[in-house]
Amino acid sequence: MTPAGAILAAQLYSALLGYHSQKVGSAYKLENRDEQKARLAVITTAIVETCEAHPIEHLNLRGCAALEATAVKWESGLLRAIHEGTQLGPAGERCLNQLHRTVTQIPNPKWAITHDEWLNSTGLSLAATQRCTTLGVRVLGWHVHRCWRKWSSKKLDEKVEHIFSEYHIPDSAGCMSHVSHMSVMRAESFRELALKLQIVPSAEKIADYETAISGRRDP
Repeated sequence: MTPAGAILAAQLYSALLGYHSQKVGSAYKLENRDEQKARLAVITTAIVETCEAHPIEHLNLRGCAALEATAVKWESGLLRAIHEGTQLGPAGERCLNQLHRTVTQIPNPKWAITHDEWLNSTGLSLAATQRCTTLGVRVLGWHVHRCWRKWSSKKLDEKVEHIFSEYHIPDSAGCMSHVSHMSVMRAESFRELALKLQIVPSAEKIADYETAISGRRDP
């Protein structure tokens, strides 16, 4: 991770920890506080390192991280059971990005996902989490690649609304799917997170992230 990535990760970790602590019910928190912090630090690290290694067209590092973090937050609630793979989505969706098997139908080789990659996308380790976020960023990047110019007249928030509307139909032939209320809410969540990530984290936040990631215990 680059120095700029590490600063971004500290701020993103603080945001995801706050979300998970406040929004996720106690019945779904199958870990103690130290385990929670270490696992969310792993998710944060995976997102930032993935965006550094596989940037999304038209978005800077902060935008890529905010988009992928919004996807995993809304798709999985950052729940441990989904992260580790013991709980799948109602249609068999896998990993924090809740990827449906249709992701294997992406026709462009640059963004294509194999069936084995999809099957191997769950797990709590950093390497396993990066397998998930890499596929998630690939799906998001595919929609950006095929549709961004067709959305040229739209503002960024509106483009993100369409990205999330297209998210589970990667083989879609069009780019102007109906925008649901849920997609609008996700775009608003993206905007709020992107704004938070513009703020330089305090020394305390940086230390909290470094302590949490150093405390991880890969399975």
